[in-house]
Amino acid sequence: MYIKRLITILFTILLSVSANSQNIKEVSRYWTSFAQTIEVQTDSIKKFKIVAYAKTETSDDKAWSGVWARVDNKPEQGRGFFDNMRDRPIKTNAWTEYTIEGTIDERSEKIVFGGICMYNGKFFFDKFELYI
Repeated sequence: MYIKRLITILFTILLSVSANSQNIKEVSRYWTSFAQTIEVQTDSIKKFKIVAYAKTETSDDKAWSGVWARVDNKPEQGRGFFDNMRDRPIKTNAWTEYTIEGTIDERSEKIVFGGICMYNGKFFFDKFELYI
């Protein structure tokens, strides 16, 4: 009797898990991004450059991607540099090199950089390089 109950419970759990794993989940936001953070320290103004390759495959007219970079300043030191290519979105299906250039200074604490993807499509990124 105990074995039959145990088998019935296990079968019910397995059936429930199997049924729920087939549900399609809707994404609740229209963008995503990924990033790498590097701590920086300098006593003077220095230029930096992020170089990366990217391409976008989509049939959604609103979809685009971009390489992005942000400089986070130390606490109470104001806002740092930011560029996410919103004014020059990546919409091409060909691998292309993209560059973002900015500066760091004595207020800077870290450089954060990566890729951003907007709306629906396939977004590809490769060979990120940081030059200071």
